[in-house]
Amino acid sequence: MKKDTSFYLQAITSRYVPANTAYEATHRLSTEEICAAINKINPGANISAAEVYDMMKSAGFRFVAVPGTVGLQFRWILIEK
Repeated sequence: MKKDTSFYLQAITSRYVPANTAYEATHRLSTEEICAAINKINPGANISAAEVYDMMKSAGFRFVAVPGTVGLQFRWILIEK
């Protein structure tokens, strides 16, 4: 059964909108960071990285390989409202 993540998505979209490029983003967050934040506020949520990925993609957020980093690091790119 798929978990209802709409409450968390609403909290995210009330503060952020999707960025088009890494350069215009005010925030760059990993899937794991978002997952940890949700599970910290609600330990019973037990939300997985796959569920965070699906939630962010469905809301139109994009991830990029962040420029200027050592190695390959993917981050969701967001603009704070």
